[in-house]
Amino acid sequence: MGAVLLNGKKLNFEQPGQAGDLTGITPSDRDVIGFIRNWQSGIKEFKIKTSGSTGKPKILTLERDKMILSAGITVKTLGLKPGMTVLLCLHPQYIAGKMMIVRALEHNMDLIAITPSSNPLQELTGDYHTDFAAFVPMQMTELLKAGFSGKLNKMHVIIVGGAPISLALEDHIQKLSVPVYQTYGMTETYSHIALKRLNGKNRSDFFQGVGDVTFGLDHRNCLTIRGEITDGNELITNDIVNLKSEKEFLWIGRHDNVINSGGYKIHPEAVEQQIEQIFNKAGIQNRFFLTGFPDDKFGEVLALIVENMPDYSGLLPLLKSKLPQYDMPKSVHELTSFIITPTGKINRSLTRKKI
Repeated sequence: MGAVLLNGKKLNFEQPGQAGDLTGITPSDRDVIGFIRNWQSGIKEFKIKTSGSTGKPKILTLERDKMILSAGITVKTLGLKPGMTVLLCLHPQYIAGKMMIVRALEHNMDLIAITPSSNPLQELTGDYHTDFAAFVPMQMTELLKAGFSGKLNKMHVIIVGGAPISLALEDHIQKLSVPVYQTYGMTETYSHIALKRLNGKNRSDFFQGVGDVTFGLDHRNCLTIRGEITDGNELITNDIVNLKSEKEFLWIGRHDNVINSGGYKIHPEAVEQQIEQIFNKAGIQNRFFLTGFPDDKFGEVLALIVENMPDYSGLLPLLKSKLPQYDMPKSVHELTSFIITPTGKINRSLTRKKI
């Protein structure tokens, strides 16, 4: 394994049970150390908690061999090499963080781990170079706002995932020369199984499967996944997609979120993209999402939930002039703050319950 640097402290894992000076470490640091020790001991199975973004968090048992397989696919796909430096600034108790550690350990790359924060490069003290990093969209947004484009461009490759990427963030990413990919995956697929290039000449709207994974559709037009990572079995998701081929798809939205209003099916994520464009032109930066509220006549009607915007009286007139009739929210509701998952997604169900 390569060197391990934890919040500026170089740790020694060459002797089992040893790590070095552990004074003043955070709970996140302990998770990193604990996982590395368990990995070194040869444990074959790992209990991992899901983020709970689409339901109640659950505990899954993942196999060591599959984690190694997934790490190898990522390393090959992104052109990572021994001796490169991996930056871990995600929560290490979830699959995305754990897989960053596995990639470093299994492919002889150095690991720099820092406590997760909104601006991880600001927390990275010292003149350290990193080649490969994974960020959630919130972190990427803050890094670009804070003027870290220069440091980002010195990296070999960046992946962004864990939550939807806004149109505004995607537009800012176009200014970076470093290759940036959006990831698609879940705990059950041992992190990402598809990547979408967000910038450069190879930019695409479609996710491309990695490794031997192939895609299909079920009767709901939801993505199905099959490959060595699923033991050749079909894994059925709740993600509605347009399938371009067995290796490429365009993500539409979650089946869980579809709103049936008088027989007309509304995909909130697709309408949210339209609203985001309207809001950007109007200078509105507040977070928002769409949901369905019960209605005696239509079964459900579309409602817009906006964060921290006491005066939202002008939103419906603004949207009415821009949106198709069937995609037009029937009401607006304001909340001081949204409930966010550890991976940076809006927890729609819990946030909605606050109204």
